[in-house]
Amino acid sequence: MCEIPIDIDDTEVIVRAIFEPYHVKKGKLKLQAFKSPAGKDEVSVIRHTYMGTAFCKCKAKEIEAKGNIGKEKNQVKTYQGFAVLMALHIRSVSSDVSDSRNLFLGHADMLHGIVLEANEPPESSQAMMLNERLRELTEKLAIYYPDPKPDTDHWLGVDLKPKPT
Repeated sequence: MCEIPIDIDDTEVIVRAIFEPYHVKKGKLKLQAFKSPAGKDEVSVIRHTYMGTAFCKCKAKEIEAKGNIGKEKNQVKTYQGFAVLMALHIRSVSSDVSDSRNLFLGHADMLHGIVLEANEPPESSQAMMLNERLRELTEKLAIYYPDPKPDTDHWLGVDLKPKPT
């Protein structure tokens, strides 16, 4: 069993499994890739530094097999790849990342400190602040690695690396 500290160092590589149609469109990350569900402040991510790419792919395929996410229960979610960043990138936009191994060893949550309710108007100050953070994460800080063979059980793409600091 690997030893993983509870504290997440700024240099840790963090990955988010990306699913279509929720997180990506035409090869680009959507803001929803790092947005918490309504009424919550938690975005599931994996501590890649400790778990590795093979584990991350296995977990993403497991999530895909479990079914749909979000409100659109009639839409099928399809695993597409990973968004990769460092804990420092997340913290640089005034969000945080925290260990949440109660779900599984290596699981963490990205926390924005902002909870939007289901009917929150997009022009509210909270929604605008959150969207600014999400834009920074998706457009400037995260690297999206599409999986060249998303139907396979193993990662066959390039090494997952975050943008340098």
